[in-house]
Amino acid sequence: MPLSIAVLRDGGTEHVLIADGLRHVRLQLHGATILNGPVRLAFTVPSLRHVLPQILGLRRLSALWRLQRLPRPLFPADPVVARRVQALQVLDARRAGAGQRETVIAVLGPKMADAVSFDSSRKKIGRLLKLAEQRVEIGYRRFLSDGNW
Repeated sequence: MPLSIAVLRDGGTEHVLIADGLRHVRLQLHGATILNGPVRLAFTVPSLRHVLPQILGLRRLSALWRLQRLPRPLFPADPVVARRVQALQVLDARRAGAGQRETVIAVLGPKMADAVSFDSSRKKIGRLLKLAEQRVEIGYRRFLSDGNW
């Protein structure tokens, strides 16, 4: 997949986003501009608490330089995002009038609707529905309060 590069200037800081559509690497440049040619990069660790995600970012940048692409193994699926997607699927199904069994089949798959798994699946659907309703309510409150997300 071809790479796209976007550059945003914000005062003395330049934000560079290199993406392939699904995955991305973001750089923050201080006092330099990538638009005028090569820049010298320095890796800063402001806190050891956040060092692992920063190292992952460095590994991604290194792979991009070596391979000229963003390799999928360095971008694992985020379980929080996957759960929120499922929650929205449950909300959509329920608002469309789907019953519990139909929702389980649509979101979790037909195997989860059998007699053995249905009770636990039904409870999971309930938790996902509650999560979706909370997230939607938070979004509405933000939208109605000041418009800042």
